[in-house]
Amino acid sequence: MKTNILTLIFCLFVFKGFSARSSQDTVSQVKDTINLKEVVVTEDLIKHEAGKTIVNVVTLRRGKTNLLELLQQVPGLIVDDSSIRILGKGGIMVMINGRLRNIPQGEIYGMLKSRSASNVVRVEIVKDPGAKYDASGNYGILNIITERQINHIGGDVGEGLTYKEKWGNSLRSDINYSYKKVDVNVNAGWDIRKNQYTERNTSYFTDLTRPLSTVSRPKDNNYNLSGAFDYNIDSLSSSGIYLAYSETYRKDIAVSDFYSYDLFQRNIESGSSTSFTKIPRKNLNASFYVDRKWSPDRCIEIMVDMFRYSYKNKYNYSSVMTDGNDDVNQDYFRNKGESRLTGFMYTVGFKSIIPLGIKLSYGIKGTLTTTNNSTLYDISTLPFQNDRFKYTEKIHAAYIVLQRELEKWNFEIGGRYEWTRTQADGIEKHKDNYSRLFPNIFLSYSLNNGSDIEIAINSGIDRPGIRHINSFSFYSNNYNVSKGNPEIKPSHWWNAKLTENWVFPGGELTMDLIYLREYKLFDQTTSMDNTGSITTIQWNNAYDNQWKGFDASLYYYKLRWLKVIAIVELGYNKNTPLLNILPDKSSYFNQYYMTNLIFKLNKSNTLTATINSSYKGKEKTVVGTINGIFNFGCGIDCVLKKKINFRFAVNNIFASDISGTNNSNDSMHMDFRNSYNPISVTLNVSYNFGSEINIKSKNHISKDIEERF
Repeated sequence: MKTNILTLIFCLFVFKGFSARSSQDTVSQVKDTINLKEVVVTEDLIKHEAGKTIVNVVTLRRGKTNLLELLQQVPGLIVDDSSIRILGKGGIMVMINGRLRNIPQGEIYGMLKSRSASNVVRVEIVKDPGAKYDASGNYGILNIITERQINHIGGDVGEGLTYKEKWGNSLRSDINYSYKKVDVNVNAGWDIRKNQYTERNTSYFTDLTRPLSTVSRPKDNNYNLSGAFDYNIDSLSSSGIYLAYSETYRKDIAVSDFYSYDLFQRNIESGSSTSFTKIPRKNLNASFYVDRKWSPDRCIEIMVDMFRYSYKNKYNYSSVMTDGNDDVNQDYFRNKGESRLTGFMYTVGFKSIIPLGIKLSYGIKGTLTTTNNSTLYDISTLPFQNDRFKYTEKIHAAYIVLQRELEKWNFEIGGRYEWTRTQADGIEKHKDNYSRLFPNIFLSYSLNNGSDIEIAINSGIDRPGIRHINSFSFYSNNYNVSKGNPEIKPSHWWNAKLTENWVFPGGELTMDLIYLREYKLFDQTTSMDNTGSITTIQWNNAYDNQWKGFDASLYYYKLRWLKVIAIVELGYNKNTPLLNILPDKSSYFNQYYMTNLIFKLNKSNTLTATINSSYKGKEKTVVGTINGIFNFGCGIDCVLKKKINFRFAVNNIFASDISGTNNSNDSMHMDFRNSYNPISVTLNVSYNFGSEINIKSKNHISKDIEERF
């Protein structure tokens, strides 16, 4: 039945492609209109170039108090109240004006939230980055293009209040300065918030059942500061420096109650515990870059990155337990851990034109990272522990890409070779060397009405991080321990994708058919010791995966008062376990739906309302099951005098708990239900200062204006 559904989708996909090809040349791209006082400019809202989607966001940014709010209304992006991703991709990398920023995945959301939307003119979404970029991770690239205004100083400041069972507050500021050949940008953000959530789980051993309930009250205090200095050598070439510093600090107090029942449901043990956690983290990054261009297709690009990350963890735990004989036992844990990562990275890239009009890109990249980890455990029931672990990783890469455009055809073929050497020094030493060639192929054909069809084949690798490899044991309570695995291997993958970008009067529909193979996927697996009633969670190469899927993104603007963004993800997964403790092969049909309705409440488009909803179906792998998740929210955006932006939003009006099952050995398992999504109310305001970006061009209908859109 599931195969028939995918076959039907494929037939619809192909039919739409031929329909677009035979239609009359009446629509070139998805369009919108901008009024610049006396001048009316018709812009292409969405355009497609080889392997990327370009969205003009000049009209979308009205009323947006930060960049993240703007990205929520960009077709093809999925943004909720804690994460952002590109449709069909597992991860995301961020570019600012064409330059990659070395930002940890966990900090991308906060970085985007702290930046202004007022000077952003385009957002480029690259689903298939190709051989030029790292093979690590099945990611897409988000390129944020801002407008440069010569001899100008301006920016904005923003303030936000959020209530999510506890109050939170955020402040941010952006300053942009441009004089002759010099551009300077300074960005700062501060976010403090309190939260409260409940986690519940029940472990089912062979002859014992243990429910556990934990109420946590974390407090987060995060701030970041970044600055970029660019010197424009000429109209095509530039050099610059980028500095970024961020610090996060979390305090968490958690109170737990737990019980143990035998096969006859008799209470044989009960207890309570209190834990106190402090997690300070600091990140520092410095980038130096030079782009020397002789023409758009002939250039050399050089970038050097230096970075340092520091992670600390302090964990104090105490518990009181009473057994069936009314004997009282008291336990305590005290843990101090620290990880320091230092790294150096360089890239050198070249572009040129060779005979037959072929565009040639080639380059090299090197990365060296060293992580020093230490942990000190003082546990009442175990010997004193003081462990150290050092992990070094060296990656050397080279790539070459050939691209040829011929009338309506665009063809690109490339390859990237990466060699990796790792060394882990702990109680035992582990060394590993591996290399791999990652080929990439891309082909597109432009249809008469602005639609196009694309075929992409690419491959990549997922390298384990320090949390996967570090063999330290972390005890969260008397009966639960988690740890890494120094012998874990990298996972690799390849996929093939057929895409159609179908433009029709009033909107655009993008559809993807995807086949994905993933090998040696690493995941956390659960092992339960029935004798000591201990649950151990460890990272392992858990399973291979095969995925056949269909993605669709709709942007509909036919009605003057309403715009619709809708996303669908459907797929059939088949897992093959690699560990004996896991059950046999597993297959399931996964689904995700998202709708964002944007209502225009006045003619000037300065007052809009949004309604957004999403549903993610059940996910089932050999490791475990996560039940379906739904969410519903709404908001109002307002702009006054083109300077002041307001947003009022209510999120998680209807939101489900995160629940499911972790499979273990010998048919033992653990069920969980976590309440992470309480209703939240947000009020944001921002003020733009400086000259209006678009006013200077109001009396000129020329190529200079049109190129900006």
